[in-house]
Amino acid sequence: MDPQLAEIRRLQRERYAELQAATSSAAGEPDSKRTYTGNTAAASSTAAASSSSSSGPPLTPQEQSRLAAIRDFRSRESGRNRIRLLTWNIDGLDQEHDDIMERFSGVVEEVHKLCPTVCLFQEVIPPVLDLIRRFFAPLYVILAPEKPILPYFSCIMVQRGRIGVGNVNKEGQGSDLGGRAALEALEGLRVLEDRSLLSAFKIVPFPGTQMGRELLSVSLKVDNLKVWLGTAHLESQKPAAEER
Repeated sequence: MDPQLAEIRRLQRERYAELQAATSSAAGEPDSKRTYTGNTAAASSTAAASSSSSSGPPLTPQEQSRLAAIRDFRSRESGRNRIRLLTWNIDGLDQEHDDIMERFSGVVEEVHKLCPTVCLFQEVIPPVLDLIRRFFAPLYVILAPEKPILPYFSCIMVQRGRIGVGNVNKEGQGSDLGGRAALEALEGLRVLEDRSLLSAFKIVPFPGTQMGRELLSVSLKVDNLKVWLGTAHLESQKPAAEER
């Protein structure tokens, strides 16, 4: 293996080990339900305090962790009516070294560091899509083909809480609520956001593709901005230059 690539993989394994330790101690959840929480110690204290004073049953430790992660992420997001966009070929097809989880930890780390409004991923494979949904569903609406032509495809993620549902800008909804009320408000908004974007999500296969390539797109409002988002993974390698 190329020495530089070997060093990158070594660093990714170290980051993955640190990430697993952090998520395990912060979330206290089974592996199948864990969500990366970032630096949320202060936010967790706020969530715990507010949960005891809001109506309904107190938040569980897992719910406190989830609410704290959302608040921490939103405290570092781009300003309103400004879009921070991340596009990334995450190389899910490279399975030679059986280190998908280790490399995916780098994706988690970068997303939580940059707090993008929109993420456009290419070369996603089904196991990686499962990880994307597991780690990012509380923070993003995730759009991907239900039945991809081939088992590698693109994916769009749009930050929750920034999506205009209908003609309503949901800025700040749930931010002034505590505990159970905050989670219920976020869950109600989540249903509307999912329904809105799924209805606007389009997949258009490229007519001459030999590799199952297609254009993913969605029209929506981010805060008060009307935007069209699209991503594609073009045909690869020299023989496909004309199609590309």
